[in-house]
This record gives sequence, structure tokens and C-alpha cells, in this order.
Amino acid sequence: MTESDIDDILLKICSLRHSDEVNKFSFAESDCLLIAQRAASQGVAAWALNQLNLFYTDNESLVPLRQSLKGLSLASLADSQRKCSVFFKIVKILSDSEIRVSALKGIAMMMGYYPDISFRTVGDIDLLVAHADAYRAHSILLQHFPQEMRHKARTNILSETIRTHLPGLMIDDVLVELHYNIYSADNSKRLKDGFEQHIKTFGEGERAFSAFDEPLMLYHLATHAVKSRRQKGLRLNWLTDFFAILNVEPEMAADFCANALKINEKANKDIVGFLQRVVSLLPENISSAICKNLNISEIILDKAYLLNTHEGTKTGRFRKVRALNSIIRGMSRELKKQKGLSAKWHHLKDMLHDIATRKR
Repeated sequence: MTESDIDDILLKICSLRHSDEVNKFSFAESDCLLIAQRAASQGVAAWALNQLNLFYTDNESLVPLRQSLKGLSLASLADSQRKCSVFFKIVKILSDSEIRVSALKGIAMMMGYYPDISFRTVGDIDLLVAHADAYRAHSILLQHFPQEMRHKARTNILSETIRTHLPGLMIDDVLVELHYNIYSADNSKRLKDGFEQHIKTFGEGERAFSAFDEPLMLYHLATHAVKSRRQKGLRLNWLTDFFAILNVEPEMAADFCANALKINEKANKDIVGFLQRVVSLLPENISSAICKNLNISEIILDKAYLLNTHEGTKTGRFRKVRALNSIIRGMSRELKKQKGLSAKWHHLKDMLHDIATRKR
């Protein structure tokens, strides 16, 4: 069974437009393990297990797959609980200094939009603070969690190229990034303000936190997904993020999408193109409402539109790295003339090599 075959299977299982084909699946025990491992690497092990338990219970041949997914789902739950603990620790520290922080991206989806935190795995923790508070917040966290110099040097260079967040911090073995605006497909779609009206509160008491509302979350997900798809392909949990937001009443889902298109017209082409494909995996009543409201047609999702192979993207990354190197060589003589910058130059070359060879 190839990786492509497994992705086809997982797409059918994870989709909210339920397929009779799933009830006909039958796998060898060794294949069940491969499917479960791929689901875990794509961040959808717990989601896939929940789908099987809710909608595909008639197929007894799927029991071994459920068992394989169960152990990985428990591991996902433990990791999600650890990430939540780190998140609330940071919120407490910054709140004590009167700095408001909002959850961003994966951690916001996991805690705010999924019915269970195990359904959404999180790699790093992304947080949003006001630009005026960003450097002070970063300094406060550095005082609480001193960093190794090598890590600081590399992340300084990386964040300077992105210009949306400060250097990442390792806190309790979790990478944490403080953002002061949100990154999307290109500069014209990068929002620098206007967040406040789209931030809402989730949870209660000590577990209360703030994050984007549905329209801005859709905007951020769609524009970020388009950028990521072009660069290296998407993990399947990008799709389940959309499911988690849009799997509501049809009219609410349609309104969320319509309001997302009002945020920044320059991004609408990207958002609509992505939605046209994503809705094909939603229940038909929700898909129909969205398409009617936006006056668009549904496009059947082509797996190749989302999931690029590592080998294909590695070639693209090397091409981009060569272009970057040609620019940097023009600066290298001046850099080497200035005392103390040669080490930073070598760090930059190391980082470029990592970007070219890293397997995500």
C-alpha cells in the first residue's frame, strides 16, 4: 500500500460527506498500522477514530484499524493536554503584566473549535499580542524561560525574514512564537490591524482564553493554507480545521464564509478557490448553502491540489534556496568585513540548508 493510497483512504474517512465506500474497506493488520501511523503524522488519528466510531460501525473489518488508531489518539490527548498547560502558563505570566494574548492557529483551533482537544494535534504554540506589547512580552518570557544562544541566533534570522513574529522561544520543550500580525499568502494579504473586532472569548474562569472568531479564522486558515500548499503541501488536519468551523447550521456556515470575504478583498480569489474544494467534503446541505450564498460552484477535491510529495517540494525548496544564496553572496563580503557578523552569516547558511532539506 503506497502513501498515496493511504491518503485516499484517510480523505474518505475524515470527510464529513460520508462515503459508503468506507463501509466496504477491509485491511490487513499490517496495513492498519500503516494507515494509523500516517493518520498520526497528518494530525488526524483521533479525528479518524471518531469518524469510524460515529458513522462506520457496521463494518467489523475496521475493528483492527480502530484499535491501531486508539493508542495513537491517547498519545495525541496527552500531548494536547501538555500544550494546553504551557499555553495557560504563558497567558498567566503575560496577564500579570497586563498584556493581552490571544491563541492563534493550531492551539486556537484545538481549544476553541474542536469538540475534543485530542482531535487536533499542535506542533508549536502561536500567540497573538498587540504590536506595542510584542517586544515587552518577549522580554518577560525570556526572563522566565532563558534560551540557549544557538537557538536564539537561528530563530532571530528566521523571524526577521517573516516579519510577523518575534524569535521563537522554547518553553517546557515546546516552541512558542509571539505574533504581532498574521501571515498569509503575500504582503497584500497580511493583516496588520483590525484584529480586535474579530476576537472572541472561549471557555470560562481560569480556562477562559481569546481567539479569532469564525470569519477571521477562516480567512487566516484559507490564506495560510494556500501559501503552505504552494510551498510544501498540506497536512490533512488543515481540512479538519475547516470542518470544525463549518460543520454547523448551514446558514451559519454560509454567513461565516461570506463575512470572511469582507475582511480583505485582495485575498478573496485564494479563499474562494480553496472553499470551492473544501466544501466538497462537507455535508451536502452545508455545501449547498455556502455555494448558493457565495454564488460559486463546488469543485470535487483533487488530492493532488492539497498534498504534495516531499520529493517534489524538496526540489522547489532547493531552487528557492539557490536564489536566496545568490542574493546573500552579494552581501557576504560586507558582512565578513564587519567584526562579529561572520558567525551570523554562517548561521544563515545553516538555516537555508535546513529549509532545503527539512522534511515536514
